[in-house]
Amino acid sequence: MKTLRYKNLILTTKDILFDVQSFKIFRLNEKYKQDFSQLLDGTLSEEKSLFKDYFNFQKKENRLLKIVKINMTNFCNLKCKYCFANEGTYNKTECFFSGELIDELIDFLIQYPSVEYITFFGGEPLLNLEGIRMICEKARKVRDKMKFYCQTNGTIMNDELKSLIREYDIKFTLSVDGEKEDNDRNRIYKNGAGSFEKIVGNYAYYKDNTQSIEATYDGESKKSKNEVSKYLTKTFGCRNISVIDLFGESRQIKFTNPKKDIKEIIDNEYIPISRTRELIIGFFTKVNQCFFCSAGTQLINIDSDGKIYPCHLLIDKGNKYLLGNLNNFDSISFESKRQEFIRLLDKNSYSKCRGCFMSWNCAQCFAAKESFSFKDCSLMKKNGLEIFEEIATEIIDGHLLMILKKFEGTVKYV
Repeated sequence: MKTLRYKNLILTTKDILFDVQSFKIFRLNEKYKQDFSQLLDGTLSEEKSLFKDYFNFQKKENRLLKIVKINMTNFCNLKCKYCFANEGTYNKTECFFSGELIDELIDFLIQYPSVEYITFFGGEPLLNLEGIRMICEKARKVRDKMKFYCQTNGTIMNDELKSLIREYDIKFTLSVDGEKEDNDRNRIYKNGAGSFEKIVGNYAYYKDNTQSIEATYDGESKKSKNEVSKYLTKTFGCRNISVIDLFGESRQIKFTNPKKDIKEIIDNEYIPISRTRELIIGFFTKVNQCFFCSAGTQLINIDSDGKIYPCHLLIDKGNKYLLGNLNNFDSISFESKRQEFIRLLDKNSYSKCRGCFMSWNCAQCFAAKESFSFKDCSLMKKNGLEIFEEIATEIIDGHLLMILKKFEGTVKYV
């Protein structure tokens, strides 16, 4: 017997059935197994099947804005060699996100009550602490449960920032590329000095509020991506680690052995990077990705000059993906352009995605190529069935809760 599939239902050899639409798991008795077999061979119609209520599940297309990412500056105190944004400037004139723009931002938030998170970005956002404080104060008056995040290079720490962290519980994503040799190869000050020692020295003040760490992998390290992840987990005590290739590089999906992947998840303190890891996180957090990424759907980026884009990675495209401007904001025009962009990311816009039982767990960065690749689809489907087979084995062996506990604190940064 092999792993079987009917539409959104996957039946493993262990008689464990996974529904990849409702994210439910069942253990089937003989009556249900026979029903499933008859569905497969066509001797039983869906209308008469015991599973008839599971074939018309409607995916929830969430287009409500949840996250506003703000470039608090478009300049940086570092000069990272691989920076796609030209030291954070995006090839524009350097400027702060001003007080006038902050007032316009508050008006925008009033019009979009669905926004739950503000992420401070840049450039280096912590070069504009005054602006961050103003946004925190004013946004909390509009929405008292507003949450604040910040992506930082970790080189700035002072009493004002400590006060902001305490007062507004700002959560951080820290950028550091691994151990000193790897980090200081690229993440350098304008005078050429490395930033690693400064980051480590400051981390005590970020640690309790650090939710994730992002490392950029330039391919020149003596360590593998998993070794970098292991080092960062051990050194910084953070379990949500991303080690990503340089922006714009061809990002091949690496399909490893699911049995080996799960064993490594169980045996290691850190969680190894693998396709298996991503599927487990997606299924058990019930993430049904109707879109290839969140740009423009649940997330927008506002540059330091007030211009609004689906994502910061599209700023250098000029007006091609410009959604609007806080300085003369027109909600009708903004929504029209946003919905037009969302259609580019909607998997239902692509014939290869419609009806695909793995589309819920497929993500791609639109900004990298301004298009999507479908060359790995058949391998992703095959590998997905293999992963579900191994998860079923762990369920039967009583290991599932232990595996899921390893993922505590590994929520993804958006």
